Amino acid sequence: VISLDFGLVGNLMMVANYPIRHSLPMSQTIQRVFFLASVFCTSVLAQRDCAAARLEFALDPVHTQIVFQISHAGFSDSTGLLLRPEGKLVLDPANCAGAEVEIRMQAQNVEFNDPAWNKAVRGKSYFNTEQFPELRFSGTRCQMLDARHALLEGELTLLGQRRTLQLKVEFNKRGNHPYTLKDTIGFNATTTLKRSDFGMNATLKTVGDEVRIRIAVEAIRVKSASRRMKR
Repeated sequence: VISLDFGLVGNLMMVANYPIRHSLPMSQTIQRVFFLASVFCTSVLAQRDCAAARLEFALDPVHTQIVFQISHAGFSDSTGLLLRPEGKLVLDPANCAGAEVEIRMQAQNVEFNDPAWNKAVRGKSYFNTEQFPELRFSGTRCQMLDARHALLEGELTLLGQRRTLQLKVEFNKRGNHPYTLKDTIGFNATTTLKRSDFGMNATLKTVGDEVRIRIAVEAIRVKSASRRMKR
């Protein structure tokens, strides 16, 4: 029988809520120490491996394009853009479950390729950019359908109203970009919403309520701070 100063081992045992006595047979002490140490190390390694599999990508605001279409009095489907979105993706490229998606869009960047039209849609009747300058999408749940397709569910905030939105996502490619040589990943996504759900109710009798959205995403790998410091 020996007496031990447990140090870290004692802390491990207290975390495990395992009662400890300062006088134990050698064999029992060693068994308990190794058991708890193995559990602790396995947990740490699992968390490290999980974190290593999740990579962060920053949206390329030039090559990430948000295009939307809406009926214009039934004569045509007018097309608009939300230019230069910003945000990030944090995900395991092989499995999107647990992915974090944050996209921010400036309402002033709504573009219809005509100054008068732009002024109208940025005004109080539609995007009301002075009172609500930013749109935001936060992805909260991703479900893989197959190796290239997934459903991404999240919340879109528009005109101060937050609503659930589901996107159909198609994976295109991941690799070093031929021009920038940076680790890049690309997706396409589509969804549909009703503008009236967000309180955008102006001219519903002539301008459509349903908005069809197509998104082309290019995002560039963000290297961790620890890796940057090693260079």
